[in-house]
Amino acid sequence: DVDPNVHPTKREVHFLNEEAIIEIISDKLQTSLATQSSSRTFETQTLLTGGTLDESSKRPSKRRRIEDGDDETIPLDAPRKIYSNHKVRTSLHDRTLEEWMPVGGTSAGDGGQGERPIEVEDSAEAGNAQVEAPVPSRSKEISESVCRLTSVLELRSEVLVGQHRGMTEIIKEHIFVGIADYERCLSLIQHETKLYLVNHAALAEEFFYQLGLRQFGNFHRIKLDPPPPLRELVKLAVAADEHFPESGMNVESGTDAIVQILTSRAEMLDEYFSLKISGDGLVQELPMLLRDYKPDLDKLPLLLMRLGPQVEWGSEKECFDSFLRELAFFYIPDVPAQLLLAKSHSSSELASTENQDKGMELDDTTELSSSDKQPHKAAESQAMKSKYKDVEEWSVVEKASRWQIQHILFPAMRKYFVPQKALLDRDIVQVANLPDLYRVFERC
Repeated sequence: DVDPNVHPTKREVHFLNEEAIIEIISDKLQTSLATQSSSRTFETQTLLTGGTLDESSKRPSKRRRIEDGDDETIPLDAPRKIYSNHKVRTSLHDRTLEEWMPVGGTSAGDGGQGERPIEVEDSAEAGNAQVEAPVPSRSKEISESVCRLTSVLELRSEVLVGQHRGMTEIIKEHIFVGIADYERCLSLIQHETKLYLVNHAALAEEFFYQLGLRQFGNFHRIKLDPPPPLRELVKLAVAADEHFPESGMNVESGTDAIVQILTSRAEMLDEYFSLKISGDGLVQELPMLLRDYKPDLDKLPLLLMRLGPQVEWGSEKECFDSFLRELAFFYIPDVPAQLLLAKSHSSSELASTENQDKGMELDDTTELSSSDKQPHKAAESQAMKSKYKDVEEWSVVEKASRWQIQHILFPAMRKYFVPQKALLDRDIVQVANLPDLYRVFERC
């Protein structure tokens, strides 16, 4: 294809696939010249006059002479030229100082509240013949637990059957570019010369589900100190659920039903999932799916409430599957509701508050007791200041979450994630390709 719209007098034209044409021509010329020059010999002479070099002192030739009618040719090992529109200028092995500087104490189990819960290294005790006793380890490698339960083996097999090969290559060799939209959980990753927009919350939910299957019966634990009461957490979530009254139960009866479901299965939850509930109804330990990753403990009441009605307790396979789905939902790095609430304050409100403060300062210079005349304005100003103090606190939470997504979540997905075909529907989209961008710019 020829583009004649380059010069007004048509003295110059451009080929649409100019790079490919140049590459073909140069390869043909190089091959032709190599075959013509392979049989030529040269005599070398020393720098000092007096004759030619001895045969023993000659340097070995890079090309072997063709003698006695030997038609063998020596292949050329010249590297092929990589054009600018195909160059990858980044590497997944690049490291930055930011990686070694966690933001806001992002150690596992912190939850952003108070002191850090204690991490316990032991896992489910040996007592089940179907799950072998785990070996405690300080290694950060996530090994697959040895399990002989048919339901777990079937779930693991289903993950492998649903694997998308092309997306697996993208995830394993991707380079994290950055978070494009934190509120909508959108991030940019690069693979070779292509740029992809991914929903990191959707990828993380499937990833944490697979981590739960991978470590079934052999989880590390997060110890809650002090342990919160199960009933209070469930009641808090039930009262906050707008759709719970549709079930026909009040808050108290709904809370009792969920607590009864969980406490009656406390031994199984502790053995298989490392969710430990004491005899007096305290939540003592939670399963740790990914070391150094901090789940949002503000979502713990919602997790415990959903474990009651959302888990299929009547069937083993469906029970394990639905429980791990709920656990993965608890671990996904979605936007905290408090952060969205804090960000909902408009800049106009902040500007009006600042104007009120300035007005009060001017009044103080003229009248000593102006704030006493209008106490409601002073109270309003103080309330707004406290709200924006919350904004500052949650900005730290957002920075910690961003750091965790970039430096813990995506590197772990590069090693252990098995992308599923269903994610292609809307959770990963190619947005740019370097050769196409060069072609667009050349035509401009």
